[in-house]
Amino acid sequence: MEDQKHRWGWDVAGFGPRKSVEQEDLQLPPLARRYSISSSFILPHSELSKHAAASKLQRLKEKVKLAREDYLELRQEVSELSEYSNAKLDRVTRYLGVLADKTRKLDQAAFETEARISPLINEKKRLFNDLLTAKGNIKVFCRTRPVFEDEGPSIVEFPDDFTIRIPTGDDTVANSKKDFEFDRVYGPHVGQG
Repeated sequence: MEDQKHRWGWDVAGFGPRKSVEQEDLQLPPLARRYSISSSFILPHSELSKHAAASKLQRLKEKVKLAREDYLELRQEVSELSEYSNAKLDRVTRYLGVLADKTRKLDQAAFETEARISPLINEKKRLFNDLLTAKGNIKVFCRTRPVFEDEGPSIVEFPDDFTIRIPTGDDTVANSKKDFEFDRVYGPHVGQG
């Protein structure tokens, strides 16, 4: 009998087969028996348990103190990173302002250059038309189709509305591209309408 008392087995007091919801409502075991293996595991209130609780409380206080220190360090890091990122943002903003100013100046220079060149192009066109009229009134136009997706990038360039530039394939010369002038050049971006 003594051997059976200390012998281990699959039957554990307080743990039985799962009951249906109706059976549980009818008969609930006491809370201590329901979640514990036996009543011998319930510790009585004693000095030992008070000392263990005090020790546990001290450990928790130390953990809270460490967590608070970590929090303060992280807060300081966030503050420093915020200052650093604000300084970088200010620097980038100033740099973008400088770039915007330079872009504005370049746009203005391009506009002025175009305004100076436009009369020269019109004069060239007028003189060319006069030459053709003297030779015979023949006008030549050039239209290029858009590039298909499988053809790759276009090798043809359109410097202005009257010129088409094509690479010659001869890399030994300084300028490996040849310009052809027409009365009007219609690039791939110009519609047929």
